[in-house]
Amino acid sequence: VSDFNLPTITAVDRNINAVVVSDVGTIRFIGNRKGWFTLAYQWNTRIKILNNRAFSLATVEIPLYAPKDSPEMLMNVKASTYNLENGHVIETSLDNKTVFEDRPDREYIGKKFTVRAT
Repeated sequence: VSDFNLPTITAVDRNINAVVVSDVGTIRFIGNRKGWFTLAYQWNTRIKILNNRAFSLATVEIPLYAPKDSPEMLMNVKASTYNLENGHVIETSLDNKTVFEDRPDREYIGKKFTVRAT
């Protein structure tokens, strides 16, 4: 609930559309069955959208290098929006069926999804 009550800085507040509350990532090396390793990225971002001009921040695109012999994969995507309604925090989770793919060329894939921003 504290993320919904950010401090007010009047000189800036009237000119901003969103606030990045946190943006933290990690990388782990995991052994795989091919005798090598896999890089596992985990990224957590929290953004407070202040008005509808920042709704584009609710769309996430993750570029993946995807040659035929060894493509990068996107697995276990989890995303949610949190809205304060009548003093209660309401969570809306991403439906993984809404993650779609854009292939700009033969070597790259863009995985995209939009979390509901209200």
